[in-house]
Order: sequence, then structure tokens, then C-alpha cells
Amino acid sequence: MKYLKKYNLFESYFNEAIIDELDDILLELKDLGYFVDITEMKGSGVLNPAKIRVFIGGIGKSNFVYDDVKEVFERMTDYMESEDFTILNLLYSTPEEPASHFSIFLRDYKNGVLIGKQNKEIDIFHHLQISFTPN
Repeated sequence: MKYLKKYNLFESYFNEAIIDELDDILLELKDLGYFVDITEMKGSGVLNPAKIRVFIGGIGKSNFVYDDVKEVFERMTDYMESEDFTILNLLYSTPEEPASHFSIFLRDYKNGVLIGKQNKEIDIFHHLQISFTPN
């Protein structure tokens, strides 16, 4: 048994200060009734890099408009970029298709517009999911 390595199941892969700061930034949305989940994912290479995924959806607020979360989203993105992370992907679902995961074009997001499937601007979301990966 002395040859077995100890494995800490709940050890953070990223700096815990980053996760704590993300949690503080997103606290405003939690207080407003949004469901917020931060998940760390250890990567396994170039095609599956390590990432921090932030999921925002509704329990009490089952659908929402981006303007309702825009300020917090931008603050979170600015913070992660200051910590040398980039956006890996930005996914969403609509009230009509809540179980789907459609991509938002990152170049449009950086220009302040959310363009999704069929090149249409998205008005109402069921959930938003953004993943950050270290540079």
C-alpha cells in the first residue's frame, strides 16, 4: 500500500483566488435569483484544454435578456483577461430550445453584439455559458 499515491479529489486545478474572485463578481446575479455555477475542468491537451466554465441560468428567472446580466458578464470577462485567460467559447440556449448549446461568435461578443445561430441577434436566453482558458 505504500506505493499508492494520495489523490485529493477536491483540489483546485486553478488558483483559488481566481475562483473566489469570480464567485464574488457573480454574487450579484445569485442575489437576483439567477442560477450560477463555476466549474473547473482539467484539460487533456490542445483539443481539450483546461478551462473554467461559468454557467448562468434561471431558477426563479427562467429566461432573461442579456442587458440584465451584461454589466456582470463584462466585469467577469475583463477580470479573467487581466488574469491572463482568454474566452474559449460562449454558448447559449433559448426558451424555445432550452436543452441546446448554440455558439455565439466571439468577434461579435467583443463588439457588444450577441449573434447566434442563423446569424441573428439573440434577444432572450434560457442560459449562457462561457469558458475561459489560460494563455
